[in-house]
Amino acid sequence: MKWDLVGNVRCDIHAYTGTNICGNRQVAQIFPSGVKGDLDGARMQSCILIAPIGTRVTLFTGGSEVTREMMPWRAVEFHQETTFEIKGGKRAIRILDLDLLNAHNATRVAEDFQQSYPEAESLEDRQGWTYGHRANILLKDNIKSIRVEKLPPPDED
Repeated sequence: MKWDLVGNVRCDIHAYTGTNICGNRQVAQIFPSGVKGDLDGARMQSCILIAPIGTRVTLFTGGSEVTREMMPWRAVEFHQETTFEIKGGKRAIRILDLDLLNAHNATRVAEDFQQSYPEAESLEDRQGWTYGHRANILLKDNIKSIRVEKLPPPDED
């Protein structure tokens, strides 16, 4: 996995080999000093992200910084209203299927109401708590790099 850590960030990623947070689990802990553990993006279909409010985690299918926004990607932003609290007061988001939209705290993919996350032109085109770029390949089992960063403040109108 290629890691792109911007600033002093802290995040835990629990990746699973199946959808609905099932299958084998891999854990990577991101600290300001670096990453402990690693993830096999070729075996990642769902995940639980744990990070402070104001963090953005972006999953890319492209590994090159120059071209990765042209390939499929998905960004997840941590806002107070779109996270849930876990032990120790930490905030979390469940992504039950990397290619589908679910509620941030859902426990199962709603088979009858499947939809995708909002389409975005770039990371600056922020649309809610999760958005991304879709193309002809899936995110599932195809993650090459992960960017963890502090969110830029939302635009004030």
